[in-house]
Amino acid sequence: MKNHVLKSLLGLALIAFTFSGCDLLDKADDVTFEEDFDVVFAVDEKGQSQSPVTYAGTPVLLDLTTSPEVIKYADKIKTIEVTKIEYSITDYASSGAAITFSNGKVVYSASATGTTSELSTVSTVNLATAGSGIFALPIDQTKFTAFASLLLNEKKAYVTAQGTLSSTPVKFNVPAKVYVKITANALD
Repeated sequence: MKNHVLKSLLGLALIAFTFSGCDLLDKADDVTFEEDFDVVFAVDEKGQSQSPVTYAGTPVLLDLTTSPEVIKYADKIKTIEVTKIEYSITDYASSGAAITFSNGKVVYSASATGTTSELSTVSTVNLATAGSGIFALPIDQTKFTAFASLLLNEKKAYVTAQGTLSSTPVKFNVPAKVYVKITANALD
């Protein structure tokens, strides 16, 4: 009797593993790691203007293959999630009053001259007083997911800062850090 009950329980366990086992085994060989990637937007507007100036920066390459871990799993990456993007303002110099950057946005594309998609926006930043802070770009999950999809497919993207400067001349840098979570199949 005990033997029959034991065999029945073992049989049920085997059936349960058979139906869910493929998913368990598939996930067992996954490796997940986090990386961060740096880009710097350099702004150097030399023209003299006391009126607002529209700024469209030069695309900067965000290349995931600068990471040894990404290179190791490049053909095995299953998912990429952009978890956050932080930025700061450094090396600010202006010959006039404090300058603000408004209506800012970060856009991206697959190539330096390609059609861009919006990633995030920034309302207004006082460039003269922002120098000591680290700020997080607002997350729009749909936009971050679309950006992550491009990174998954291409392992790179071109990112650009755009916005309005309250006046010029002005010079500053915007170092940004893109944080990603990557899942790859370690055994394939």
